[in-house]
Amino acid sequence: MSEPAAHGVAVIGLGCVFPGADDPERFWRNIESGHDAITEVSEARWDPRFHDPHATAVDRVYTRRGGFVADTLPFDAVAFGIMPATVEGA
Repeated sequence: MSEPAAHGVAVIGLGCVFPGADDPERFWRNIESGHDAITEVSEARWDPRFHDPHATAVDRVYTRRGGFVADTLPFDAVAFGIMPATVEGA
């Protein structure tokens, strides 16, 4: 009978953007340090009309916290099949 595998983390490739990590090195440092990148939403991304801490409706948000990536990240709307005219700043 074989020994059970050791528990740990194996990152075999990284091609994503994560809150609090704009490159793979920072992502790994966040994992190692236990950094929590979940923050309160900024006023620039917030429309208080949709907030209801007791929300049950599908068009309301019950929390003001989440994982957010930088506003300055490049985004190619066309590559995702989105019309550039519908994306602010594109």
